[in-house]
Amino acid sequence: MYRFIHLDDVSNLFIFSGIATVVTTRTFLFLTGYPQIGSGSGLHIAHVLFGGLLMMIALMLLFTFIPHVRFLFGTAIIGGVGFGLFIDEVGKFVTKDVNYFYEPAFVIMYMIFLSMFVVYRIVKRQGISQDEYLLNSIELLKESTRRKLSPSERQQALKYLTHCTADSILIPSLASYYAKFSPQPQNPSFKESVISRLRAIAEWKWFAKLLTLYFIFEAIILIFYAAFFFTTDGFVNTSETVILISCFVRGGLILYGAMQLHKSPSRTYSLFWYATVISITVVELFRLFDDPLYAFVWLLIDGLLLLSLNYLIKRKNQENTGVIPPDNLTSASES
Repeated sequence: MYRFIHLDDVSNLFIFSGIATVVTTRTFLFLTGYPQIGSGSGLHIAHVLFGGLLMMIALMLLFTFIPHVRFLFGTAIIGGVGFGLFIDEVGKFVTKDVNYFYEPAFVIMYMIFLSMFVVYRIVKRQGISQDEYLLNSIELLKESTRRKLSPSERQQALKYLTHCTADSILIPSLASYYAKFSPQPQNPSFKESVISRLRAIAEWKWFAKLLTLYFIFEAIILIFYAAFFFTTDGFVNTSETVILISCFVRGGLILYGAMQLHKSPSRTYSLFWYATVISITVVELFRLFDDPLYAFVWLLIDGLLLLSLNYLIKRKNQENTGVIPPDNLTSASES
């Protein structure tokens, strides 16, 4: 099996679409008093059915049409929304009384999303092979038969070929094709427009500084919060103990990373990244027992922070190696 080189983008879209759907659904139902579709006719059309329908549509689209990059992004969003609607009702299917408000359901949902994140990170951890670079370059060749490639896509295709050995007869032909290919300016798609705007924000000279200041401020708050509760209440229970210890660890990682900023910005952002992962994998997990919706909202925020840090880390690594940045904001760090 060969991996899609934009695996991070597709998986991130699927996971965050699912999480955002859970948060949006729970918030909407809370604000509207938990209405039921079809209740007047004696029926209850649960939104798990709409989730299954959207996942079926995503699969049918993949089965019916030859997939390309933009197509995969769209199906990832459709499938992610469908999965979010589906998994939001997991409480009904693990309880005898079909209890939608079963509190451990949030833990189940959280662990499922977390497991997907970890699996994708494990799959991505192994470096891209030469065959995978070649096949991904061929995917862009297929794309060029459908539409004009953008200059950045042409550049990406050539970059993929530089990672391949010359023993394949396809490489010279592909390189010649892309070198002679004259991409023409085209109207950007909605997705490209959004990514372009996000990249413009991320490349704004104050973005990295503001993000760093945010983390330093967060570290100070975390340490004072943990110190205050430790000196006043002590370790009340297991959940609170884990959260307080995590606050100390996260605060320490962030402050240590801030001190490394002038020596190695990529190391600073990496330490910030690990601090955020601790928040996602430990703190928010235990927060689920006290305030589940709050934990899921912060899961979205931490996810956006991870994407921002991934971009900054990769950009710094590319500056150090002289590699041209890819035309993609959500591409995760390969370091």
